[in-house]
Amino acid sequence: MQKSNTVLILRGFVVLGVILMHTSWFFSSGGSENMVALSSMLLEVLSLFAVPLFMAIAGYLFTGRNKHAYIYSAAFFKKMLLSVLSPYLLFSTLYIVTAFVFDGHTYTLGEMVVDMLTGSAAVHLGFFRALIGFYLVYPFLIRFFTKCRESGWLKYYFAAAAVLQISWKVLNNIQFETVLISYLLMGTMFLRYLVYFSLGMAAYYYKKEFLEFYSFSYRMLVGKVLLEDLLYFGVYLFSAQYVFIYDFDSDAFLSF
Repeated sequence: MQKSNTVLILRGFVVLGVILMHTSWFFSSGGSENMVALSSMLLEVLSLFAVPLFMAIAGYLFTGRNKHAYIYSAAFFKKMLLSVLSPYLLFSTLYIVTAFVFDGHTYTLGEMVVDMLTGSAAVHLGFFRALIGFYLVYPFLIRFFTKCRESGWLKYYFAAAAVLQISWKVLNNIQFETVLISYLLMGTMFLRYLVYFSLGMAAYYYKKEFLEFYSFSYRMLVGKVLLEDLLYFGVYLFSAQYVFIYDFDSDAFLSF
């Protein structure tokens, strides 16, 4: 599938959002009632779009390249190996080696295997885990999505996807004593982004409608960001301690 300029531009915004997200981490030690804390909140709010947009682009590209992948095949798994699994294994290995060489972290063979299988070598490798999960369920997902689209049931599809995404988020915030449940949640991390990924799938089939919607609603999206900024600043100004602000779960805005 030929990449459009729109996809490339959106990828640029994703990169910008990720830079803002990581920049805000350096401001996490600021005290209350100073510009450092305000800058941290502003950057954190402005970067909220990055992960949902990344997953929507992934859904769009998955569908463009695999729209007829209704069954599992050798060619399908070859694509997964080349596009997601091989870079995941490469970077997992690099993180483990770096931690061993520079941080003096010692690994047993079992720990290295667990880190490789669970995407635990570094926190942001969880995104690879989610993409691999989407690859593993994609033939089923595209069949179900296509059936709903052709039958006019997409609104029910997205309602079900929202329920699954919210349910995963709620369960992930619960401290379970059973390790098996924790591993199950790690293995189904793709559910956390199911709505965003599905929006990308829909965008592939309804390009014209999405462009019309964007031209109509981009002002609303900008307004939403500004309102979130005001919310953060308002809560900050009326709170006594900065820690309350910084520990506020900004991901709650995106939990569904």
